[in-house]
Amino acid sequence: MKMYLSMTEQDYQSVRREARLQAALALGISDGSALSDSELDTAINRSDHIAHDLLHRFLDSYQQWWQKSIELADPQLTSPAERELLVKMIDERDEIRKTLLNYLGYVRARDVVNA
Repeated sequence: MKMYLSMTEQDYQSVRREARLQAALALGISDGSALSDSELDTAINRSDHIAHDLLHRFLDSYQQWWQKSIELADPQLTSPAERELLVKMIDERDEIRKTLLNYLGYVRARDVVNA
């Protein structure tokens, strides 16, 4: 079983699923938990292209970070340059996550105001 920082592959997949579900919830997609990831992606894209783009930028960034983290799991085999790259990937992942969350917060607030 792959594990990084006490995070399993199942934890990684759960984060990816939860990101989709939270985006769907923010966009008012009520049946999100009953949909597959592919169906969620389609519903999110139909509802809000910007949210879809930000979500997938986060998912891509998260996947790249996860893969690199697994590659570099043994710090004794990791060069300083590789550790620096991983830190940069973490920063990028966190920044796009914040952007996504801010946008989804904006969408929720906009919908309340317009209701």
